[in-house]
Amino acid sequence: MALDLKKKNSPASSAIPGSDSGGPAAKGHKKNQVGQSGYGAQKMALQPQKKGGGKNKNQAPGGKAKSASTSDGKVKAKYDNTQISEITFGNQVLTVGEGFYVIGSETGEDRPDQNVRSPDSDGQNLYSPGDWKGAPFSLKITGSNPFFVHLTIGPMPTKYATLSVPLDLAKGLFDSFSFSGSGYEVGAGGTWQKKPGNSGKFKDIPQPAHIPGHGPVGVAKTAIKGPGFWAEVSGALAKIRRTVLSGNAKEMHFYHHPYTHNIEINFGSVSKGSVVTHQEKLEVLAANEAPGKPTTPEPPGPGGSTPTPPGQGGSSGTAKQRLEPLYKGLLGRSPDEAGLSTFGPQANQGLPGLKAVAAQILGSPEFKAVRGKLKETALLGQMYQGFFGRKVDPAGAATFTPWLMQGKVEDVVRSLIESAEFRAKYKL
Repeated sequence: MALDLKKKNSPASSAIPGSDSGGPAAKGHKKNQVGQSGYGAQKMALQPQKKGGGKNKNQAPGGKAKSASTSDGKVKAKYDNTQISEITFGNQVLTVGEGFYVIGSETGEDRPDQNVRSPDSDGQNLYSPGDWKGAPFSLKITGSNPFFVHLTIGPMPTKYATLSVPLDLAKGLFDSFSFSGSGYEVGAGGTWQKKPGNSGKFKDIPQPAHIPGHGPVGVAKTAIKGPGFWAEVSGALAKIRRTVLSGNAKEMHFYHHPYTHNIEINFGSVSKGSVVTHQEKLEVLAANEAPGKPTTPEPPGPGGSTPTPPGQGGSSGTAKQRLEPLYKGLLGRSPDEAGLSTFGPQANQGLPGLKAVAAQILGSPEFKAVRGKLKETALLGQMYQGFFGRKVDPAGAATFTPWLMQGKVEDVVRSLIESAEFRAKYKL
């Protein structure tokens, strides 16, 4: 939706049309003129987003959480609980503006003085610089290339005409896009053309809309057809793939914009009181590097859909032995082939990899459903049986039951995985 480029000293932040088409243009505006509203698309922002544009109702004292960073060697990322502010490949920064973030609009207009967004927020409610209401949200990033995104937004305090998760990228580094579906549309606002195939060049996306003082803009969009759908942008140096694992995402957008070639996940219009969920795998690869072969997501687990991330390679006997206790202890079942393929490489990394896998399982809808059905003593018993093949001893019960009652599930799991008994049992 919006492209906040204030960090790069751009002359203006900019935004592009959204997903929905149809409906008349607002009175007094020409069709496809930047600034029109009422046709179900998002306006283009013409001024930089200003922190002083309105009262910040959703920023806690002290601002957002302290940033973290991760690296798999060549790929580095800086992030916190509000955004991924920077992704670097080698010595080259791939992102511009705010990078990866959440942004929404009550009216469908893109207004820097009103847009609610995750950057500048307290990590609990979307930042609101004006009168629009910022929804509660939770953003968690796990893993280290691939990164796993766990996002929940809502309940919505009001209707949002548009809600999306952009990834703003350096225009000169990415010239092509592709996706796993077939067929897409190009244009902006109320002007769309259908195109066959599943790939294209940014330069070939028509730009029927115009940002006064900055230049023309257009979008290619395609429907997200369930878990496992992926889309990527690529260039001579690197490519970035976004794979949808679960949630409410409706469309994938690719923007041909004066300042960026952007790839965005769009939720469309979201009603008051609803909750949006989204999980994805974000992977950065060399231009000539093949991503892991996608696998079919696992069947729905108890309480709802629990797709497993597409695989990243093969699994080994050692990986299976290490993943078995995590699945048994946290989900009450054995890992399926998709889970083994996905998490096998991390399991083979030893203790750090297993802790990362556990964090991803704890963030899944399936675990939340399991957790909701079990009391603290029963959950701890399942963990001990799965992790160690035995019942909880009195010392363990006295230590960990209070932690679970305080909601410190991740602390309990981390302590069990780091225990001498677990490390000895699984040769870590």
